[in-house]
Amino acid sequence: MSKIPNLEQISIDSCKLSIPLTLLKTYDSTIIKHIIELDKETGEVLDDFKKFAKRYFYQGFSVYVSIVENKRISRDSYEDSLIILINSKQIGVRYFEGITPLTLPLFYHLMTKEMKIFNCDYDTFLMSSITDIDFKKDYQIGLPNYKELVDGCETMTRPSSSKNKGKTKFSGKDNYGIEWSVRKGNRRAKTQPFVKIYHKGMELMSEKGSLDFFNRYLSAYYDVSNVMRIEVTVQDKKHLQSFKLGLKTFSLSEVISLSQEQMNSIISTCINKHLLPRTKSLAFKTEARMTPTNRIFLNALLGLTLDAKMSYERALNLLLNGIENDSSKSNNKKVLKRLYFDYVNNTDYHVKTEKVESIYSSFGWF
Repeated sequence: MSKIPNLEQISIDSCKLSIPLTLLKTYDSTIIKHIIELDKETGEVLDDFKKFAKRYFYQGFSVYVSIVENKRISRDSYEDSLIILINSKQIGVRYFEGITPLTLPLFYHLMTKEMKIFNCDYDTFLMSSITDIDFKKDYQIGLPNYKELVDGCETMTRPSSSKNKGKTKFSGKDNYGIEWSVRKGNRRAKTQPFVKIYHKGMELMSEKGSLDFFNRYLSAYYDVSNVMRIEVTVQDKKHLQSFKLGLKTFSLSEVISLSQEQMNSIISTCINKHLLPRTKSLAFKTEARMTPTNRIFLNALLGLTLDAKMSYERALNLLLNGIENDSSKSNNKKVLKRLYFDYVNNTDYHVKTEKVESIYSSFGWF
C-alpha cells in the first residue's frame, strides 16, 4: 500500500466555479434547461444545486453544471454564467491531493477535452469566480483515539440552543464524527461557519457513502481504515474577505494559490468559532491523573471481572442496573467500556494524549 498523499496538508476538496457565458467558446446547449437562482447578496445557490443542475456521470463520479441568469460580475455588471461543481473525486486516484495548482489542469482537461461540457482558454478557467469552498485536512489516527478526539470537541463546544450554530454529533456503522452550524442557507457563515470532523475511511468504505468510487480508484493503493478529516466551508467573497488574506481578485487562481499558513488560518478561525478556549480542555487525563470517579468505575469493573469472576457483560449490566434515564445510562456505559478496554489493551495514556493533542494543535485550536 502507498502512503496517503497530502496527509496533514490543506487543500480544497470541492468548490463551485462561475464563468460568464460570453467568455466561453462553446458549451453544451442542453444546460440551458437547468437554470438556477442565486442569492443576490451572497452569490449562494438558492435552490438545491444538485437537484436542478444537469448531472454528467463519467467513469464512477459525477459533474454537476447549471446556468444562472444575471449573475453579478462586478459592481454594475450582470451576465448569464455557467456554474460548475468540481470536487476531488473527479481526479480519481489523485483524490487525496485535492484541488491544487498541480491538479487543476486535470479538472480543466476533464471538463473541456474529455467530457466536452464547455470550452474556454485556460486563463479564463483560472479567473473563474469561486464560492462554496470546502477546505480539507486529513490525518491518520486509530479509531479509539479518533473517538476520544471527537468526544473532546463535543465536550468543549460553546453552548448554543441554535441548530444553525450548535453541534451535531453522529455515530453509526457508516460514520462517526461531529459538525457545527449548517452548510446550506447559512447567512451567518462569518460568525457561525460550517465545520465537520468525520472518519474519511468509514465514509469511503460505506455503501451509503463512496464505496464504488473507493473500489474503483483507491482500494488497490491506500489503506484508509485510520483516516479522519476536518473540513470547513468558506461560503463566498465576503466570507473570504473576513480572513484578511490579502486577496485582490478572489478568483480560482488566487484561492488555490493560498499558502499552507493562510489555509491553516482559515481552519483555525473556523474551529475556534465553535470551541471554548483549549486551555480549559478537560478532554484527557493521564492514567496518573485519572479522575476519582473514573478510578472508582474502573476498580469496580475490575473487581467484578477479576475477583468475582463475572463476565465483562454481566459486570457492566450490574453496574448500570437501576439507572433509568436512557441518556445517562448510555453515557456511563461508554465511560465504563472505554476505561475497561484501555486497561485490557494496556493503553499508554501519555502516547494517546500526545497524538490527539497534536491534532488539536494542527487544527489551530487555541
